[in-house]
Amino acid sequence: VDNGAIRLSGGKSTMVYHDPCELSRGARIVAPPVEVLQMTGVLLPVQESGLNGNCCGGALSALHLTDHERQKVAADTSAMLTATHAQQIITACPLCKKTLLRQCGTSVRDIAEQVCEALEHNEKCDSHKTPKPLMDFDVNQRSLFVRKSAVL
Repeated sequence: VDNGAIRLSGGKSTMVYHDPCELSRGARIVAPPVEVLQMTGVLLPVQESGLNGNCCGGALSALHLTDHERQKVAADTSAMLTATHAQQIITACPLCKKTLLRQCGTSVRDIAEQVCEALEHNEKCDSHKTPKPLMDFDVNQRSLFVRKSAVL
């Protein structure tokens, strides 16, 4: 995004970002996801975010909690996120997405889904050709691999 290889177009849909525990507090990565999301739509502020963000209740580090305690954490975090009345909740963790989907009555998406939807048309692409998938699955090897033609 910074060097212009990928261009994003912002929409008018509102969203909130749930900072995953491992990404924010563990790896201390807070600003980059927020900066990218701001290019894709209207990012609303959340009461607890960044390094002070709430756990979703589904994190592997919360395994010491009882199921009831984990559900309470998930319900509290979901209530905080949905109180913004955003059209969607975005996160960067599959466990967070799964946990929040169970609790929220709103759309929950991964940051990659949001970015993919906001990608602008690349002039280098030939719009008359059917694009090849970026990845293939090798049935014999039972492995997923990136097509060489997909690498820029």
